[in-house]
Amino acid sequence: MCPARSHVFIGGRDRGLAWLRRLANRNQLPAAVYCLREDDHEAEKYSPQIMELCHENGVPCYPRKTLKAEHEDRILALAPDLIVVMGWRTLISDRVLSAARNGSVGVHESLLPAYRGFAPVNWAVINGESRTGVTLFHMTATGIDDGDIVAQAAIPIGEHDTAAEVYRATALASLDLLESHFDRLLDGTGPRTPQDEGRATYTCSRTPEDGGIDWARPTREIHNLVRGLSHPYPGAFSHMTNIRYRIWSGRPVENARTFVGRIPGRIVAIGPDGIEVLTGDGSYRVMTAGEDGRDAVPAQTLFKSVRSGFSGHIR
Repeated sequence: MCPARSHVFIGGRDRGLAWLRRLANRNQLPAAVYCLREDDHEAEKYSPQIMELCHENGVPCYPRKTLKAEHEDRILALAPDLIVVMGWRTLISDRVLSAARNGSVGVHESLLPAYRGFAPVNWAVINGESRTGVTLFHMTATGIDDGDIVAQAAIPIGEHDTAAEVYRATALASLDLLESHFDRLLDGTGPRTPQDEGRATYTCSRTPEDGGIDWARPTREIHNLVRGLSHPYPGAFSHMTNIRYRIWSGRPVENARTFVGRIPGRIVAIGPDGIEVLTGDGSYRVMTAGEDGRDAVPAQTLFKSVRSGFSGHIR
């Protein structure tokens, strides 16, 4: 009779909670959970639900923001067959990642080796990609998302999809991918394919200040920026009369009028479906917007004059 396999979970957020619920349904909950503890200012907190699930099922749960030496010692003492990381924010040492007999695995929201690094879903939308995906892979402490690939799933990106919509698709695909390979990962028979370093690309981390709109850019680029940063992300923004406005949604204007006296950022029409703003090569219909820190409202309720316009620069 084969001995029971053990595993440890490190992570949290919505995806981590969903994964633990799936494990509970499979009667395969981990030997221990190291649960991400959210910051006090965060509106959405999943750690209480994770802790409750663990308590109800007798699973030791340690809410943490980082793993310190004493936590690493506990993980090593468990001698797990597998470690699963999902929804964790801080670095995990090689001491932990190498503690599991069959490795430590995580999920990245891209088709590795492309889009290694930060905010891959946002960047894929901002860059106008027509597809992205998820990669289940073995984690290392020596590189950025560079471990052996277990499996991948591609996800299409529609021309008007927001990053939040794509993220929801990647979340579901990640859970399905991990669940379909979980038993083989536990017993060490899962596939492993080294990544092609010659095809690797990387992404920078993003800050709210990176969302400034340059209205002289092509319409499609502006649209991609808006949908790549829309709720729940900080939003693309522009200024008018020293007020910063977040642009939450919009569409390129089809068959836009040709302006030979063109001032990018100038409002040229106001209608029931938003305001038309000139860009570098056409015009963009801003549908919802809001002053910094306020809720999104129909753009035509905020801007009343075709003589006004947004700053044409990004700051």
